[in-house]
Amino acid sequence: MKLLKLFVLLLCSFATISVAQENFEELFIKEAKSTPVQKFDPTLPVVSALNWINSVAIPHSNIIWEVNDCGEQTGTAADKGRDFPACVEAIFLVAPETEAHISFMVGTFHRGIIGQPKLFQFYIKKNEEYREVGKLSEIALIAK
Repeated sequence: MKLLKLFVLLLCSFATISVAQENFEELFIKEAKSTPVQKFDPTLPVVSALNWINSVAIPHSNIIWEVNDCGEQTGTAADKGRDFPACVEAIFLVAPETEAHISFMVGTFHRGIIGQPKLFQFYIKKNEEYREVGKLSEIALIAK
């Protein structure tokens, strides 16, 4: 009976951690989506990242929003206990077979959101080839 209670307690703990992690990621994504893109490229209008991405993505395309560690984890023991940066990446089609990837650094996994999001990385992927672009407005030009 004690073993069953322990199992139920552990199961509830993991469920709570999972829900907390999902809420944390939702906050990161909400922060990135609401950031004005003009902050990163003065030639763009004063609109949120979400609205701007919707305007340059292929109509009716699926926009993927994901939270990641900005490519920082090494998979080695050196990662243990580190507070990794938290990036929100938007992945969407701007032309047939042409994906845009835009990553916003929003904070860290231990401390949460820190200040205003920063543009971390953005590039185009076409035919399995990656090409960095100099400004966000270049992504809009590809979409036309």
